[in-house]
Order: sequence, then C-alpha cells, then structure tokens
Amino acid sequence: MTKEEIIQRVLDGAGAEFGARTAAMHINDVFNSVAGQLFARDPNQFQFYTKRITLIVSNRVATITIPLIQTSVNSRGVIRIMPTGADSDCLPDHTEFWPMPSYALRSSVDANKLSWAVFYTVTANTVRFNDSLPAKVTRLLADVAPEFQGWGNTDFIPMPAGVGQMIIDGSIAAMKGDPAYVNIFKRKS
Repeated sequence: MTKEEIIQRVLDGAGAEFGARTAAMHINDVFNSVAGQLFARDPNQFQFYTKRITLIVSNRVATITIPLIQTSVNSRGVIRIMPTGADSDCLPDHTEFWPMPSYALRSSVDANKLSWAVFYTVTANTVRFNDSLPAKVTRLLADVAPEFQGWGNTDFIPMPAGVGQMIIDGSIAAMKGDPAYVNIFKRKS
C-alpha cells in the first residue's frame, strides 16, 4: 500500500472524515513501535521495510535527510550500502560495505586497510566511512529503514500483510483514544 492509502484506511476505520496529519502521526508511532519490535527479534525483517536512497558523500561523510528507525545493531537503520554502479551488469563493482561500531572506524587494525571492504558507522543521521572509501566518491546507494513519516505520499511501503493490518488496527485504536501499543510477541489471553 502507499502511504496515502494507509492514512485513508485509518481515517475510514476511525470514522473520521478529516485529520490526515493526526492520523499520520498516530501511524508513525504505531509503525515505529511494531517495526522496532520486529527488528529487535529478527534484524532480517528489515528487508520488508527498506527504501533505496542516494547518499551524497563529502570527505567520507554522508547525511541522511529522512528519519530512520534506529536499531541496536551497528547499521542503525542503514541496512545496506553499495556503489552507484552496483546495479550495472556491464560495470559491476564488488566493493563491500560493512557496518561497524563507531569506536573501531579509525582504529589501526588490518581490516581497516582492506581495499575491497569499506566500513561505515551510523550516528543519528550521519554516516561516516573509513579510509578504504576513496576520497573522490561523492555518491552511494543505501537501503534504509525509514520511519513512516520518511516515506513519500505516493511511495509504496512494502509490509507483510499481517503486520500492515496490525499497524492499521493500532493506529485506528490510537485515533479513538484506545490502547494502541502492544507487545506483538505476547500471547493474548
């Protein structure tokens, strides 16, 4: 579903004709809560919630312009980074990007000297790369896990059907003032 469709389904379910911004705020809270619980249990769930963006790099530093779901793993919402030519069959680039803790980015270990591996660290909305990334690189592609508000109105948000319905139901409850935030892994009795 697109972001607009999700907002409209929540408005319809809550019986509201107006209030798209209020609905979007409630959806954002429920979306982040549910997705955060999924990511905490299984970081591989990220593949269902990613959006590909272009990172503009300057001096081995890039700034992310959309809000991300911050996670406890090193990647902090930046799931995958690749060179802009990674999708090209004619000129494949085999550089690999690996997340690492920020304290290790400038360490003198041999891993930081590999030419085919670029390590990165994410702090809030800043991505920093180690010296393996050539200084002349100015653009990279990244798959990120944005918050609900980070998606465009016409963007298709890839969500598994059951989770999408959980987010919509929780958002409708929040719009009505009912309890909306639950542990999705706790059995209901």
